[in-house]
Amino acid sequence: MNKIVHGNCAEELNKLEDGSVDAFITSPPYDELRDYNGYSFPFEEIATQMYKKLAKGGVIVWVVGDAVLKGSETGSSFRQAIFFQELGLNIHDTMIYEKNGSSFPARRTGNRYSQVFEYMFVFSKGKPKTANLICDKPNKWSGWTTFGKGTNRDKNGKLIAGKGRKPTPEFSPRHNVWKFNTGKAYTTKDDFAFEHPAMFPESLAEDHVMTWTNPGDLVVDPFVGAGTTTKMAAINGRRWLGIDISEEYVEIAVKRMLVASQMITDRYERKYATTTPASTNDKLTHKDISSMKKKDMVDKMLEWQKELIELRKQKKTNGGKI
Repeated sequence: MNKIVHGNCAEELNKLEDGSVDAFITSPPYDELRDYNGYSFPFEEIATQMYKKLAKGGVIVWVVGDAVLKGSETGSSFRQAIFFQELGLNIHDTMIYEKNGSSFPARRTGNRYSQVFEYMFVFSKGKPKTANLICDKPNKWSGWTTFGKGTNRDKNGKLIAGKGRKPTPEFSPRHNVWKFNTGKAYTTKDDFAFEHPAMFPESLAEDHVMTWTNPGDLVVDPFVGAGTTTKMAAINGRRWLGIDISEEYVEIAVKRMLVASQMITDRYERKYATTTPASTNDKLTHKDISSMKKKDMVDKMLEWQKELIELRKQKKTNGGKI
């Protein structure tokens, strides 16, 4: 493991032990949107190999979109999803990769809105064995609880008081629509990697690596392209394997892994927001107020009332100015 391989991915995958891959994270060459150096894409053969090599509880993250041909979207992405399902995989989640802009913005005289997303199908072999949901969505009502206590009914139908409600946490799991900025300095800071025509952002690959795998797990990208998935797997302590039939792209991916090696040496660590920044003033937060005892809350309100009376006196004395 831990190598970039130049070769036909169906043939190379066949060399792996069945059930040995914890996660495939990839974006295949789809429809006519990508010129994959003239190589063919035998989807069903590759998908079947991926299914065989996937571990029980493992996942496949399949980032894909559809071309518009003769006035209609091809629907290839949905046919591929159904084929994976027919192989025996669950369609665990249909996620969305939203871009910050479109390569072909809609015109006022057009008949179709700007295309700014791709699908991120998450297929699983049974229940996912790993799901480290990223909790970086801030909650507006952090620290607050609903008023009163919940109630439940006993076996006789009588209402009984439930346990106290827990306060809303500062952060919750993000939604399944992930928005990323794309382009230079956003997709990656490795300028040479843009020799590949269709990279997805490093953050996209990394967030899936962190969600669906643990350190030491094996992450494989059978269409490794510029090496984004393998780079993100490596710097986060996962074993990795990248395969590509294009010698040109393999050279880019190998250079990318040299960058990853330096990042590992520099002790790279991905950190997600888990707490809000500390307040620089004396204002009470929702959480502070919600956690107050009733007596403390009354005392605080009386204190504020006195401060308000003093402010009004000052305003009156200063001719309406504080």
